This record gives sequence, C-alpha cells and structure tokens, in this order.
Amino acid sequence: MTLKTLVPSYYTRYVSIVRNVSSGKRVLNLGCGDGHYNLCLCERFKEVEAIDVNKTDLAIAQQKYNPPNVTYTLASATDLPFPDNHFDRIICVDVLEHVKGHKKAISEIARVLKKKGTAIITVPSADYPVTFDPINWLLARITGKHLP
Repeated sequence: MTLKTLVPSYYTRYVSIVRNVSSGKRVLNLGCGDGHYNLCLCERFKEVEAIDVNKTDLAIAQQKYNPPNVTYTLASATDLPFPDNHFDRIICVDVLEHVKGHKKAISEIARVLKKKGTAIITVPSADYPVTFDPINWLLARITGKHLP
C-alpha cells in the first residue's frame, strides 16, 4: 500500500483498473511512473513491460517493485520499442495528457496490442474531485492556472 491508495478517487480508479485488466502472457504498463500498478500486474502476467520517459521514476519503480518478471525500459509512448501485436493487455493510466503527440501514442498502443487484446486508458477529467489534486484544484478555481 502507498499513500496514494488512501485518496478515495485514486483508490477507486486503481481497483477498477486492477479488476478489469484480467490476466495473460504479456502486459505493458505504459507510463509506469513509480511502478505502483506493477505489483498487481506481476501476479497476473508472465511478462510485465513497464516503460516511462522519466529516468528518475523508472529508478524508483525498479527499487520498489522489482520481481523477476518485470522489465523496466526508458521509452516514449510515441515510439514504443516493441513489435506489432505484442501485448495481450496494455494499461496507460493518466499519461496521454502529458504526451505531445497523443494521437501518435494512441496509434502506437494500437500497433503493439494484439488484435483481441485489451487496452485500459485513463485521462483525468477537467472536473476532477478536490481529493485527486487539491493544490491544482484550488489554483484552477482561484487563478485559472495549473501547475505541471
């Protein structure tokens, strides 16, 4: 458990994604961040590929969640280093809003996902709850600005 799971909106989304990701041979955690989802993925899949563009986040993820069936790779969502039709499942949780060229990223997800595979993609709503990001929630309502 991490502190993130104490936030109701995060916990609800996490449980929903974990419940719906199913199982299979190979899964991609695209934009893995600190690797929190890898914990449940490594129990359900033979191979877990976790990628992120942030070298520091990858190092944290590798330190926290490093079972033998998880591979960490520094890579961009717009140029995935995998062959076509490679993954049974893909999760991409709150990543696309950070990607310049999100249409290319979606195209790459479709390319590496098997024909009968499943992709779970989330992006935050403009009307997100205060518990999701209290600082930016307040800033947006007071000043109209948002911290990256």
